[in-house]
Amino acid sequence: MSDPWDSIDTVKIAVVDWKLHSQNRELLKKQINDAARTLGFFVLINHPIDKNLIDGSFQLAKDVFAQPAAEKEKYEMGTTGNYFGYKAPRKMPGANNGDHNEMYNISKDLLRDPVAAQNQLRPLVDAYPKTKAFAEECHSLVCDILKICAEVLEIPKEAGGANYLLSRHRFEAKSGDQIRLLQYPPPPPEFEKNELLFAHTDYGSVTLLFTQSVGGLQICDPEDKQWRYVRPLDGSIIVNLGDAVQHWTKGYWRSNLHRVTAPPAFQRHMTRHSVVYFARPEDAVVLERIPSPFIPEDTVEEKQRKITAEEWIKARVLYGVTGQQQSYL
Repeated sequence: MSDPWDSIDTVKIAVVDWKLHSQNRELLKKQINDAARTLGFFVLINHPIDKNLIDGSFQLAKDVFAQPAAEKEKYEMGTTGNYFGYKAPRKMPGANNGDHNEMYNISKDLLRDPVAAQNQLRPLVDAYPKTKAFAEECHSLVCDILKICAEVLEIPKEAGGANYLLSRHRFEAKSGDQIRLLQYPPPPPEFEKNELLFAHTDYGSVTLLFTQSVGGLQICDPEDKQWRYVRPLDGSIIVNLGDAVQHWTKGYWRSNLHRVTAPPAFQRHMTRHSVVYFARPEDAVVLERIPSPFIPEDTVEEKQRKITAEEWIKARVLYGVTGQQQSYL
């Protein structure tokens, strides 16, 4: 029996085997660098994240979004630049009839505080130990990826070497890291727009996207600017670099446009859930050029234009929920 995905126009995306981390590190570095310089995305297989924790996170998403609207709205993230909490459908600027998704962002720093974590929706309170463990495993994988990135960029030892990026992404430091739970119901029959989540790039450093069998993620192919689906691959993680890395590397590595659309016709009747871990630089970190021989030196103007990760993320989120552009974006 043929797979319906065989007839879908899908993006050409590198599949990276994490076994190379211990078996052939040089090949792993090459594959990640190639992906970072071209599409900005790759699919990671044989990764170390516990499957039980992943399955538990998808169940948590279903439990959270099954709560009464009045309960969920008590934790609404609002429009002030806060990016933690609940987002109801049709809350994005200019969403028209396309923004049908529900979203709940869980702060990594909240998970580090067992007392504050009790002041959340009931499913989040009940799942706290497993959710924290999931965040810790995701962050550990991100750090391994960032260490490889630092090695690829040949950051001098005196500047921090392989630990340069790790020192800016400590789990115990305050940052915008978060777990995002997403639910996309089947679009209604009168649905006109193709986008369920508008075209965007991610704000931070590294994104880990966990999906199931229902498609919907599309990437803008830099070769011809066409939007193409990412074919779901069971048990994998879709990894992409964010704007902080593109900014740090002055465009040497790519933070690429992507969006979520209605699934292909054969899955259009299905609800899609996603679980995402967004890793972002620590709040106090200044987003400045990485000291690498591959990255051009700053101009005088660039040296004077400094912004912290906290300012960067808050401005980007504010723009996302209100459309208010900040001068340094």
